[in-house]
Amino acid sequence: FDVAKSLIVEWLAIDKFNIDLNWELASIYILEKDYTKAEIIYKDLLLVHNDNQEILKKLGYILAISQKYELSIEIYKKAYMQDEKDLDLVNMLANLTFHIERYTDTINYSKIVLKEHPRDTEILSLMWDSYRFLELNNEAIEAYKKVLELHPYDENIRALVVELEQKEQDRIFKEQEESEKAELEATQLEQ
Repeated sequence: FDVAKSLIVEWLAIDKFNIDLNWELASIYILEKDYTKAEIIYKDLLLVHNDNQEILKKLGYILAISQKYELSIEIYKKAYMQDEKDLDLVNMLANLTFHIERYTDTINYSKIVLKEHPRDTEILSLMWDSYRFLELNNEAIEAYKKVLELHPYDENIRALVVELEQKEQDRIFKEQEESEKAELEATQLEQ
C-alpha cells in the first residue's frame, strides 16, 4: 500500500479535495486499520462537501469503529436528516444507541425500520431488549411474540416470554398489595 499511498498523496498535493483520491486513500487507511487518518480525511472532505451523504456515512462508520459512538450517532443523524428513507442509517442508529444504552432512542429507530421490514428479527431483538432494560415488560412481551411468530420453535424466546409474563404478574400483584396496604393504613389513621 505504501506505493499507492505515496502516489495518491502526490496527486492530492495538486488537488487536496479530490473526492476520488481521498476516498482511495481513506480506504487504504481503513484496510491498514489506521482509522484516525481515515477520520481526518473524511472530516477534511466535509469541509468542502458538507452535505455529501456518502462522506457522512463513511465518517459515521469510522467513528463507530473507533468507539466514538456519540459522535458517530450525531454524524449518522445528520445523514439521516438528508435522506429519511435510508433505512441502513436508521439501522445503524438503532444499533449504536442500543450499544450506549440509550434504549428509548433504540426503540424509536427500531420502529422506523420495522414499518418497512416488520420481519427483521435483528431489529425486533434490539427493540425487545430495549423494552426489557427499561422494564417495560408488556411491550417486551409483544415484541418477543412477534419474533415467536417468525420463529415458532425457538424455545429460548418462548422461555423469555414466560419469564417476562411472570415478572409482569409479580409487579402487578406487588402494586395491588402496596395499594391495599396504603388503603388499610389510611383507614386505620382515620379511626
